[in-house]
Formats: sequence, structure tokens, C-alpha cells
Amino acid sequence: MLAATAWPPVAPAAPAAPVPRRLVRVRRVPPGLLPPGGADGDLVRPYVSAAEARQRAATQDARRRELEESVRRLNTWSSGGGGRR
Repeated sequence: MLAATAWPPVAPAAPAAPVPRRLVRVRRVPPGLLPPGGADGDLVRPYVSAAEARQRAATQDARRRELEESVRRLNTWSSGGGGRR
């Protein structure tokens, strides 16, 4: 069975031209777009919390490596007699 093909061959369509955008001037920012204000309304900055999370993870990894080294030294000491004489 042969696949159906268009005859005569059709040239590929040219890409559509982008739609021009209209610039809009806003004299007053809508309240929903303003950052929260007030005593308890800090700005939300996700990049700061991400940096804090990376710092917290790095601190935890350093502490974990320190504990692993301490356990390794204790195991080495105890398997070698560990102060028993």
C-alpha cells in the first residue's frame, strides 16, 4: 500500500510575521501588582530564600562530613584496642 502524497508537491508555508505589540502607558499601578506593605508585609524575594536554602544545605553537609570523620576516627581508635591495656 502506498502512502498518499499531495500532488503537485506543496512548498512549505512561510513563517507568519510576528504581531506588532502596542505599548501601553500606565499612570497608576493596580493594587494587586503592588508589593505587600505594612509592618508584617516584607517583600517576597524567592532568590533570597533559595540562597538561604543553599547555605543551610551547605552547612548541613559540612556538619555531616565532620560527624562522619569523628565516627571514622572513633571506630579506628576502638578497633585498635581503644585505650585498653
